[in-house]
Amino acid sequence: MREQTIGEHLDRLASPDVRVRGSAAALQAAQAAALVERAAALALHTTDAEETMRAARAEAGRMRERAMRAGQAAREISDQSASALDSAEVPLRVAALAADLIGLAGTVRDGADDDVLPYLAAAAASARAALEASAAWVSLLVADGGGRDVRVRMARHLSAVADAEEIVDRARAAA
Repeated sequence: MREQTIGEHLDRLASPDVRVRGSAAALQAAQAAALVERAAALALHTTDAEETMRAARAEAGRMRERAMRAGQAAREISDQSASALDSAEVPLRVAALAADLIGLAGTVRDGADDDVLPYLAAAAASARAALEASAAWVSLLVADGGGRDVRVRMARHLSAVADAEEIVDRARAAA
């Protein structure tokens, strides 16, 4: 996924001949991580929470890499004949990552000035999209009624959607 151009990725997503299971959600999560990383970097010199921003920036960078690896794993699983429960693991990882990114965006928001709120709102919206897309994949993959544990895990991650909405709303109010 890392070596693929954006155009190639979009062509793959658009093709009805290629199975995709979560690579778009992973890319959304990677984008969210990059935006949190940017917001933390911008906030480094405009806040008293410099140590928090450095830690958030580093963590967002690690999360971006995890999202890219998840996207590659999603692509590899799509190319295989994996079971529904095995195929659900990647979107569950992306959902967990997206929920964590929303939490990290909230941490940066709490220590940053209003000028970084647009980046955090975009990050939260992207992470929310990754989370909701992952939930859609999981629902599709375990639609036969199996996978109760998978649905319970996903429900825990989906609780972060309200936090993402709060970050977006705060940015709108500050504008």
